[in-house]
Amino acid sequence: MLTLRLFSILAGFGAAIGLWRVYRSIPAGVESRQWICAVFALLGVLTGARVGYVLAHPFYYSLHPEQAGQFWLGGFNAFGAFAGAVFFALLGSAALRLNVLSALDSTSRMLLPMAALIWLGLWYEGVAYGQTLPSGAFLSYPALDETGMLSNRFPLQLVAALSLLLLLGLIEHITQFKRPGFRFSLVSLVFFTHTLVFSLFRADAVFPIRGIRSDGVLSLIFAVAFALLSVLLLLTSDQKKRIK
Repeated sequence: MLTLRLFSILAGFGAAIGLWRVYRSIPAGVESRQWICAVFALLGVLTGARVGYVLAHPFYYSLHPEQAGQFWLGGFNAFGAFAGAVFFALLGSAALRLNVLSALDSTSRMLLPMAALIWLGLWYEGVAYGQTLPSGAFLSYPALDETGMLSNRFPLQLVAALSLLLLLGLIEHITQFKRPGFRFSLVSLVFFTHTLVFSLFRADAVFPIRGIRSDGVLSLIFAVAFALLSVLLLLTSDQKKRIK
């Protein structure tokens, strides 16, 4: 039996807004191909999110392997979702003969609405919550944890959603006329840096990597990788300008 949850509604709404934003940004001549590539990336989000969750819980799924593909039971991973989106976007751009960097720039427009609305969905689900606060404290708001218990907490998910909207919106604005690929790399850098910072304030349990929260470790790895990519794209752009 399928149960419709607010998290699923918000995630689906974010995906719909993301596809609309991609369509609005597509240059003339590649509308249909670029939009199909974005749909490929969205399929990658769903696939990667589920695969990432299964890999993050190997003990449970070794005992219940039949549930690994049952995504309707819940269980998604943000890092797997991002990796899946990029991988499928690369496949789509190659199959449709699109410029890879331009395709990544375009599909990166889906990240802003999807990530912000998913943070709000996590608030409803009792995931990625903040620290408990005394009743009546400043910015104290009733929030659920994974057990369903309601406590006064710092509204981490709401603050994360609003700050992400502002940051990614600003990055999209200042990278409008930069070289292909720079928007994608900078948006990704800001997203994972934001995730790293907010992981420091989360109070929910996350599986560890050598005793350290996995969300923090993975966010740092992704952030460093995209920082290097951003620098590389800038250096390549400067070199081309000098040659001209």
